[in-house]
Amino acid sequence: MPTKNHLISIQEAQKPSRLIYRNLMKEATTVPENLRIQWQRELQMESEISEATLNKTFNAIYISSISTRLRSFQYQLLHRCLGINNKLHQWGIKETSMCDLCSKETETYIHLFCHCEKVQAVWRIMSQWTQQTTGNVLETTPVTIIMGTLNSPVLDTIITCTILYIYASKMEGHT
Repeated sequence: MPTKNHLISIQEAQKPSRLIYRNLMKEATTVPENLRIQWQRELQMESEISEATLNKTFNAIYISSISTRLRSFQYQLLHRCLGINNKLHQWGIKETSMCDLCSKETETYIHLFCHCEKVQAVWRIMSQWTQQTTGNVLETTPVTIIMGTLNSPVLDTIITCTILYIYASKMEGHT
């Protein structure tokens, strides 16, 4: 039930629908427990990912960009819905689980987006470009690449665009 302060804020807002949407998003976001466990295991995190951190990560989709393509892609990544070879091989869709870019290791989310030798070069270039262009240091750890920075929408957008580029390259067969 909205409080009197909420109603006043809505009445005084220039764009009340945006205010209502943002408030609903803050309250409505819940991350399934299985996603927390899977990401924690794959990211090899020693401490448990807090619910607040996950909620912030999943909400960052709506803060860092208005592009529906970027939002959709980030949503699919965080919900582990992207077609990576490890999953496709388990389902009998692909003959191999090896990485499409390097053909040396099993293609998991972490390998494809963080550890693949071909991808490491992309992250080095993006880190240098980000430092020169924005003055910000782009941390390229697996946790930051997958979960985002949690404090810089600009860096989160750069990370998401880079991940989308990597995935598009994989899908088009570029190395």
